[in-house]
Amino acid sequence: MRANLASLVLALACFNAAFAQDSRHCDSILAHGVSDYFLDTGATASAANVRNEVNRAMSDLRRDQLSGGAAVSYGLFGGEVQVSSDQLKAINESFSSSSASANEQSDRFTKIRQVMNSEAVAAWQACVSREPQTNLRVNTDFPDDPSAPVNFIVRYVPPPGVNPTIEVSVGVTPAADAFRCRWFVPNRGFVDAGPADKLKVRNGNELSLTCTRKLAAAPFAHMSRMVYATPARIDIQTTNGAISRPFAAVPAVSARKQEPREPPIGSIVAWAGTVDRIPSGWRVCDGASLKISEWPELYSAIGKSWGGNDTHFNVPDLRGRFLRGVDMGVGRDPDKASRGPNAPGGASGDSVGSIEGDAFREHSHGVNDPGHTHSVGRGFLGDCNGGYGAMRSGGGAMSCDFLDLNRPHMSTQGSNVSVRSAGGSETRPQNANVYWIVRVRER
Repeated sequence: MRANLASLVLALACFNAAFAQDSRHCDSILAHGVSDYFLDTGATASAANVRNEVNRAMSDLRRDQLSGGAAVSYGLFGGEVQVSSDQLKAINESFSSSSASANEQSDRFTKIRQVMNSEAVAAWQACVSREPQTNLRVNTDFPDDPSAPVNFIVRYVPPPGVNPTIEVSVGVTPAADAFRCRWFVPNRGFVDAGPADKLKVRNGNELSLTCTRKLAAAPFAHMSRMVYATPARIDIQTTNGAISRPFAAVPAVSARKQEPREPPIGSIVAWAGTVDRIPSGWRVCDGASLKISEWPELYSAIGKSWGGNDTHFNVPDLRGRFLRGVDMGVGRDPDKASRGPNAPGGASGDSVGSIEGDAFREHSHGVNDPGHTHSVGRGFLGDCNGGYGAMRSGGGAMSCDFLDLNRPHMSTQGSNVSVRSAGGSETRPQNANVYWIVRVRER
C-alpha cells in the first residue's frame, strides 16, 4: 500500500485538469468528515463501508421517489444513524467527483454538518476562510483504507502584485511520527517533509505531498475503544497561513460493531421488487445454465447440485416453487428417496437441489347412513289355494306364495355411493409471489 512514482505522476496530471475547473479543495473535507464521523461513533471500521451504505440508501431513496415520494429519513448501518433525504443527497453529492461552487459547498455543509466529526467541521470552516487569504489550493485525496497513503496537491495562485513565491512545510499533530510525509519534487524525486523541511512554491506551480499513516501492530485502548492509531492532523504551513486536514482514529473492528456482511455466494433470498431492479451480484433462480469457467465462485458454492455437466452448471429453478429443508434423516419427508434432479446432472434423493412434484396425501372418506327403508309392492292379493297370499306368474302358469303375516318381509338391493369432487387445480396454502434470487458473485 505504498504509493509509486508512476501512479503519483498520473495523479498530478489528473489534478492539473481538476484545477483548471472549479476545484474541490474544501468540498473533499465534507465527505472525509462524514466518513470520520462514522469511524468515531464506531458504526464502521472502513470509509469504504460508508460509501457502500450511502449508495444503498440512495438506491432506496430513488426507488421511493419513483414510487411517489421519499421517506422522512433513511437508516444507515442497521438504523444506528438516521439521516433525512436532503442530508442523504448532500452526503452523496459530497462523495461524487463533480466540482461544486462555493455556494453549493456551503449548502452541503449546512445539511450534513450534524453527521461530520467536529475536527472536519473546523477544518472545512478554516479551509473556506483561509484559502482566499493564503492563495494556496490544497486538493486532498482521502483514501478509503486508513493505512493507504494520503495524496495532497499543493498549488500557489497569488493575486497580482503579491509575492509570487511562498515557503511551505508540513506539521503533524499530536505526534510527529503519526504520519510519514514526503514531497515529490520534479527532477529530484521524494524528499522528507517536516516542519524544518521547507520548499518554495512559485506562482502557478504545484507540489505533490504523500503522507503514510503509522499504524500499531496490535490494537490498543483509546477513549474507551480499541484503535490502531489515535486521531491526527496534517498541517500544510505557509508563510501566509496554514491549511489543515484532520484524520479520525483508526478503529479496530469489534464484535459488536463489525460491519454486517452480505449473505455468502450461493445464498437464496426472496426479492420483492421487479427483475430489472435485482441488486448487482444476484440473479433470479430461473434454472439458467452457466459456464463453470465464467462463474468459479458460484460453482465452488453450489457445484452441480442443481444440474450440470463437464463445462456448465445450473442455478436453481425455483419458478413457481416453494422451498423445503433437506430431511437429513428426521423423517419429515417420507418420499425423499423418490426426489428427482432439478436439471440433468443434478442431485436426487435427500440432497440439496433435488425436487419433487405435487402430491396429495393418502386418505379415506367415510359414508354415514342414518338408516333407510325400501317399500315392497303387494301385487295381486286374494284367495290362493284356500289361503291369503300374492299371486305370481312363472312359466306361463300361476303360482301362489303364502305370506306369513307374523314375520317381516324385506327386499335387499345394491346401490352405488359417490363423493362429489370439489376444489381447484392444485393443493396450496395461502401465498404471495416473490422472485427467488441467488447470490452469484461479490458486487
